[in-house]
Amino acid sequence: MSKASMWNLLRPRLLSLRVALFLIVSIHILAAFLLLRLEINNAPEVYVPHDAPAAQLERSLRAEFPNDENLIALFGGPDIYSDSFLTALHRVAQRLEQHPLVDRVFSVTTIDHIAGTEDGFTVEKL
Repeated sequence: MSKASMWNLLRPRLLSLRVALFLIVSIHILAAFLLLRLEINNAPEVYVPHDAPAAQLERSLRAEFPNDENLIALFGGPDIYSDSFLTALHRVAQRLEQHPLVDRVFSVTTIDHIAGTEDGFTVEKL
């Protein structure tokens, strides 16, 4: 093989427009097909063996405490620390605490303040 023919093999060549478009569309169709079959599962059961101590602990905790549902509400605005807003927030927190399916409600108006003292600590409402 001569040097000229070797350089011809290594020289970059352009594809025709139809071939290039066909390749691009084919790659996208294949990627879309594979993406439709993709399953995203970030559950610990996927990563931890069934008989591992961590998996056993997880199952025992779920048996004892099946629901770990939380509801978090964030408020924003210029007057969120005004007396009227905090009073309304306190009323909402009290009504939520009275609901039979609600265990605890934490809010700025209902949370405890824990402070150290000389002989221990004190727990007071904020």
